Parts: sequence; C-alpha cells; structure tokens
Amino acid sequence: MITVNDYKDISILSARKGQMSYNEIFFLSRLRCRVEIPKNEAKSFKKIKTWSAETETDMSIPLGAGSVVSSAGDVNTFLSAIFQDKVVSAESRKQMMKIVDGFGIGLFKIPFNEKSAFGHNGGIDGFQSMAYHFPKENVSITYLSNGVVYPVNDLMIDALSIYFGKSKELPEFLPVMKLSADDLDQYIGVYKSPVMPITLTISVDGKQLMGQGSGQEAFPLDAYDINKFKYDPARLKVTFFPKEGKAIMFQGGREIELKVDN
Repeated sequence: MITVNDYKDISILSARKGQMSYNEIFFLSRLRCRVEIPKNEAKSFKKIKTWSAETETDMSIPLGAGSVVSSAGDVNTFLSAIFQDKVVSAESRKQMMKIVDGFGIGLFKIPFNEKSAFGHNGGIDGFQSMAYHFPKENVSITYLSNGVVYPVNDLMIDALSIYFGKSKELPEFLPVMKLSADDLDQYIGVYKSPVMPITLTISVDGKQLMGQGSGQEAFPLDAYDINKFKYDPARLKVTFFPKEGKAIMFQGGREIELKVDN
C-alpha cells in the first residue's frame, strides 16, 4: 500500500517506474498491504440492513489499480498539478488528453452541461472515488467515499450544479416507513419481465424487504410510501401491486413492468 507519506516526491517515483522490475514493484506493494487505522486511514463499509465492514483486498493484488491511499484534498492538489504541467510536461499532458474510443491516457473526458472535464473514477471493496478537472474554468473536484448509500455520480452532479450556479433540486431523504413482516409478506415472489434478462426475487429478512437480481447480491428495499420501495445506491424504485401480482420498477429513466412468476 503506497501512500503519499511513503513517497514525499511523486516525481522521483514516476521517473523510476520505467526502470523498476516487477519484483521491485511487488516489493513496494508489500510495504503495507492493509489499512492502518492508527495512521488515520479508513476501512470501507457496506450497508445491507445495517453497516458492516467490507472485505478488505490485500493490496499486493491490485497494485497501482487500487493500492494508492490518499485524501480528497491531496488527490485534488495532484490533479490540479497535472494540468499546471507540474507533474508531467505540457506535451505529455496533451497526449493524456487525446481521447480515442472514449479513453485518454489515464483520463476520461466527461461532459457537464456545456462544460467538459478530464479525470478518472474508480472503486475497490467499499471505496468509490471520482476526481475531475475543468481546464477552461481551472477547477478541480474530488470525492472519495468509504461507504456509499447515495450514488457518487449523482452527488458529484449536485455539487457541480451548485458550484456553477445551475438550478438543482436537492434530493429529499424521506424517513423509512416501518412495516411488520406480515405487511411485507404480500410482496414476496419472483418477478419477471420479457424486456429484462434477469429475474427480481423479493424476500423478507426479519422486518426488511430484500430484492435480488439473478446472480447478484441481495439489497434492502426501504418503504417510503404505501406499496412503494426504494434502494438509493442504485437509484432504484419499485411500486408493488400485490392484488394484481405485479410490480413496476423505475431506474435510469426506464419504467419496467414485472409480473410474479407463478
């Protein structure tokens, strides 16, 4: 696990990387392979019914694809320095920004209304990250999370909208309705749709309604109105019609009707 404190001068490491063998890189990755709480580092978490620690990947496996530890502030400083040509040359930075088939060199280009930014996102275990720089506006924004219950992309859009003075209706986090297991039993079933390649299995765990796409991990569905449930991390909403044996799923602007497979 390579941290900013392990290498005070990133440029030195960058200069050496072309001369380093795989064994040297592997040795560096073994310096620290786990999160160290006393060093002000954070573990990652997931929320199913309650929060729990996410499985921690040994950092010798992802190497540079997931073993760099930093803070949002330091990432933002580093990203800004790239676009000020303080990390690589101006010519190298221009090469990085050339987009071919949707990819630059270590960078993506993303639109935000009429503006464009360059940066990258990522995730490992329960961590998620986004870091982007707007060259024309000379603005960098970085968001790092060690536990997600609200889509990081939506949060980034909300923050940028506020910064750039765009009209934005902020999300309303309604309290979860408390329902008994008997109330929830009416929704149990395997739901199918001819336009969706997977089934949606609805079950009850204690007093929690659970959803699970075929071959996927189960997730909690929280009631926010009568017969209406949501799962915020995936921007998913489901409205049940128990007497008709069907449900309507809303996600990503799509509306899909599902029926119980009897």
